[in-house]
Amino acid sequence: MGHDPATDHMLASLSIRQFAIIERLDVEFGPGLSVLTGETGAGKSIVIDALGLVLGEKADSAAVRDGADRATVDAVFDLSRAPATRAALLEMGFDLDEGTLLVSREVTTAGKSTARIAGRPVTNAQLREAGAVLVDLHGQHEHQSLLKTSAQLAFLDEWIGDAAQALKSQTSAIWRERAEAIAELERVAAAASARGSNLELARFQASEIREAGFTTTEAEALERDRERAVHAHRLAELAGTALMALSGDEQTPGCADTAALAAQALDAMMPLDASVSSLTDSVRAAQIALVEARHELVSYHERLEMDPERIAQIEARFDQLQQLRRKYGATVEDILAYAEAAEAQLSGAEDQTARMAELERRVEELNALMAEQCTHLSRVRSEGARRFEAAVMEELMGLSMAGVRFQAELHPSSPGANGADTVEFLISANPGEPARPLVRIASGGEISRVMLGIKCALARNEPMPSMVFDEVDAGIGGQTANAVAHRLSSLAESAQILCITHLAQIASRAGHHFAIVKTESGGRITTSLNPLDGEDRVVEIARMIGGAEQSAAALMHAREMLRTPSRSDDHTGMKGPA
Repeated sequence: MGHDPATDHMLASLSIRQFAIIERLDVEFGPGLSVLTGETGAGKSIVIDALGLVLGEKADSAAVRDGADRATVDAVFDLSRAPATRAALLEMGFDLDEGTLLVSREVTTAGKSTARIAGRPVTNAQLREAGAVLVDLHGQHEHQSLLKTSAQLAFLDEWIGDAAQALKSQTSAIWRERAEAIAELERVAAAASARGSNLELARFQASEIREAGFTTTEAEALERDRERAVHAHRLAELAGTALMALSGDEQTPGCADTAALAAQALDAMMPLDASVSSLTDSVRAAQIALVEARHELVSYHERLEMDPERIAQIEARFDQLQQLRRKYGATVEDILAYAEAAEAQLSGAEDQTARMAELERRVEELNALMAEQCTHLSRVRSEGARRFEAAVMEELMGLSMAGVRFQAELHPSSPGANGADTVEFLISANPGEPARPLVRIASGGEISRVMLGIKCALARNEPMPSMVFDEVDAGIGGQTANAVAHRLSSLAESAQILCITHLAQIASRAGHHFAIVKTESGGRITTSLNPLDGEDRVVEIARMIGGAEQSAAALMHAREMLRTPSRSDDHTGMKGPA
């Protein structure tokens, strides 16, 4: 069923400056069907090219009019009765407080392009996204996109509506998460593989250091013990000499014994002279210190006589310490720090191994989710495809393709962001003929009508954006042209339609008619867009019927076509010159 066009948005006006052969052009559009007509080469498609530019198509510095430094295109959309469109744009991040939306694009001769939506600078990707919501632009060669299976799948999903779109959105989200999980798993696995030999080395190094068990205290004691062991003979000689000096021998008393004799003499002096008391104490203390030193020296001398096995143990342990120093650091602190770093590396590897296992489980879960989601989406598409076929065939029969058979054939495919289906549109143009892929249809007119039929089916199913058709009538005429005109007129009851046409049958049904005229002044070509009404419109339609020579018969035929009750001429009020 159709819907009230008053609830939809529409292209309200278009302003073009210094674009191709257009110096200045301003046009206001109304609801329903608007047509643009004119002589071949007048520049009808340039207006559509300018609209395409402001909707995000590729900017080309060659589009700037000769002698100008920049081209600009401004499009104003009326969104006052389009809550769905406003909501979609709001979700894209555009704050729309007013009922109108201004979209602007500028391109310079240097190739620099800038765009604004509601006064806010936007990227070309954002412009294209918003443009797709605002206008369905069907250019001269746009019907060729219908030959791509990806476009065919998009048409089917669009016709099915929310049921397919929601599932496809969920499938796409699962697919993206799965792709991210796989990419991370591959990164972690690659890092683990590259790190494999390093991990074995780190494991050996940490084990070697920890098993050695050195501490700073032990290393310092080991240094001292080894130093004594290395110089044990010389130390024994010197210790013996010192001991001899302290202890003496049979012939010569040692200094300790001599100090003892001195102390005894001073003790004997004490009763005779008390003033030697402090001296006696000093000598006695020295005598005691010498005796203690002699005892310590005896003990030290005995320790110098190490067991050869102990000396071997010290050397082996010292060699082990030196090996660790050469490998891992000059001090025990450095060596232990090296071990900690190696252990941290091993711990990180264990974490990565756990992460790999976690990612593998997640990928398996997402694979299962994808399979379930794709099965559900395929079921919805399969059920919707039959209804879609019936809707399109009904439209095609109204486009003088009465014997047509249209099929939307589903084929399983590898899972992807759009599910696990491909769709191929097949058509049999005549009874008894097998259905063949659209790509095999030689007639551009037939493909154009199939595209128009699909658009009409979509429009019956849900509100459509403003729709622009650039010569959708190519390759057709006669009764087929009447059928296409009728379908466009019907489609205009539920959407704003802007159509460039060379067929009088279509032009006569328009609610708004503009003639594109190319003039020469001062050696420069200029294109203008003139609204037509009354006799001017009769003359233009007569030109389209009979060519440059407007015969009385052509004028009469034109007036008759404009009087046809079925034409969509209830919209009036074309405004202002271009």
